[in-house]
Amino acid sequence: MLKRSLGIGLGLFLSTVSLTTFAADAPISEEARAHFSAGVNLLQDPDGARYEEAYREFKAAYRASPSWKILGNLGISAYRLERDGEALAAFEKYLQEGKKEIDGSERAQFERDSQTIRAGLVKVSLSSDPPGATVTDERLPQSGAAVRNPYPALTAPTELGVRAGRHRFTASLPGRTDSVWEVDLEPGQKVEHVFTLAEPVASAPAPAPAPPAATLATDSSTVADASSSDPLRTWSYVSLGVGVVGLGVGTVFALGAKSNYGDANDLCPSFPCNLTQRQASERESLESDGDSKKTLSIVGFAVGGVGIATGVTLFLLSGKKKEPATAGFSMQPLIGLGSVGVSGGF
Repeated sequence: MLKRSLGIGLGLFLSTVSLTTFAADAPISEEARAHFSAGVNLLQDPDGARYEEAYREFKAAYRASPSWKILGNLGISAYRLERDGEALAAFEKYLQEGKKEIDGSERAQFERDSQTIRAGLVKVSLSSDPPGATVTDERLPQSGAAVRNPYPALTAPTELGVRAGRHRFTASLPGRTDSVWEVDLEPGQKVEHVFTLAEPVASAPAPAPAPPAATLATDSSTVADASSSDPLRTWSYVSLGVGVVGLGVGTVFALGAKSNYGDANDLCPSFPCNLTQRQASERESLESDGDSKKTLSIVGFAVGGVGIATGVTLFLLSGKKKEPATAGFSMQPLIGLGSVGVSGGF
């Protein structure tokens, strides 16, 4: 005979009975005997009780031989997995069918545990549209990993008994988009929810490939003429770009210098003025920053002006029709440190 073991938690204790006594209430098959023994061994594993596997073994044992004496351990396993509705149903049936065959202290313990489960139980009625979706319940504690429980297909409205707290229910059905319901559940609540599983949105068809670009036949002399005019036009764009950047930099530094000078004058709006040492140092620093930005502003405006002028000149020259090169004339832009211009020769 297997011994009864205390200390499974919440006052729950392992109810293990001699399998020979099963004959009084239900015929016992060898299959049920094997599953029951496996479940007990899993609860008594030296490395810690393996409730999920034990739950499956006790469920299989009860399907093979529906004896009330299996229900105690089935309820304990279900409770540890937070399948509180199943645990409570198993305990109540265990007490109802066991009657006087259950030891007095054991009955009292199961009754107390039943009251504890009942106090925190939430009844959730679930259904799906279309019917047949499977549901996974995840209780999301404030700390630690989520507690996950799968449930069979919702072919009709199904009531689940779950533990109070924050839950995320996910309904899945092949060929449909998953539906998720996240909710905070309070003890004693009774709630209903219908999962609507929509058909997936069809993806847009891929755009047709673009037709190949037409190839134009070009006379070699025309290509040569066009390419010969490209450098001036290109350098004109470069010069104009340099000019715009120079003017932009000059403007930024001019505004910065004006701001520095204004802040310095605010410290001493009229002479003479009495300044603390900190104020005097701050005013000197502002004036120094203003002078530096003023210098950079002047340089920026100078570079910008030269760049714009050179860019315009090169652009105009690139548009003129070239005469036959009889004297070996050449022209090219010249950009150097602090200077921008055009050089040429014969």
